[in-house]
Amino acid sequence: MKRIRSICAALAAVCLLLTACAAPEDAAPNGSRPPAAAPGAGEQASEWDAVRAAGADEAPSNAPSAADAAEPTKPTEEPAAVKACRIVSGAEEGRLLLAGLEENGGGLYRLSTEGLPIEGATELRSGMVVEVAYNGLIWESYPASFGEPSGLTVREGAADDRCALYLRALNDLWEADPALNSGIDLIGLDLSETSLTEAEQQAVAWAFGEAHALPVTDDVSERIRKNENGFSQLENSCAFSIREEGEKNRSDVVFSVTKWQSSLAAYGWVHCTAGQDKDGFWSSYERGPAVAA
Repeated sequence: MKRIRSICAALAAVCLLLTACAAPEDAAPNGSRPPAAAPGAGEQASEWDAVRAAGADEAPSNAPSAADAAEPTKPTEEPAAVKACRIVSGAEEGRLLLAGLEENGGGLYRLSTEGLPIEGATELRSGMVVEVAYNGLIWESYPASFGEPSGLTVREGAADDRCALYLRALNDLWEADPALNSGIDLIGLDLSETSLTEAEQQAVAWAFGEAHALPVTDDVSERIRKNENGFSQLENSCAFSIREEGEKNRSDVVFSVTKWQSSLAAYGWVHCTAGQDKDGFWSSYERGPAVAA
């Protein structure tokens, strides 16, 4: 009986030893648990495991490559600068004289349309507002010019060729009583009593002077002299002016256009009228009564 008890105790000791030496199927060495997957990497890890199990040589198609990770992100190319301007003259020749539309003066620009794509109109006309795309640089000539212009877009419904209307009136007056502006070397031009912006006034002055190959100024006071009879007169100059009557910026306009060389030499038309059509362009004006001195 004692012998049987000894055998049973020995068998129990062997079972305990075998149980202590056996490791759980999911246990790591030294009794630690397997590391958890990185946050957000569960699906990718599973796909990689499937690839390894299948013995494939290539990574899954949606897995980032080392080359992709190393390639720097390309910066987004800056869009070209855009400046809104009104065409004052030169549309037919493709050599535009433009008045900027900024509130702080706008500026005066020259632009050739040769080779430039034009959107929004089949042809350009004086009075249209165009958006000029360029590289952001302005060449400081006078008129100024755009750095690397790349295209024009015509603004719909923004046309107003009042500048062209007043240029027609000024050039007509130049031809009337030509003795007043014969032999001069300077033109005076006052447009301050019109609804034209500062930039549009500058553009009209430039176009008028360019048409007659003479410099233009808005102040000829330094040229005023007294003759032997005490009358005021301009020395080698003639002063032109346009003055709108009544409310400004109407779709119909009444204006006077005059030129003055001395107290005894002046000419012009008063109460001239013109109307603006639904597209923003002005009709030919009707001359009012002539005045002379």
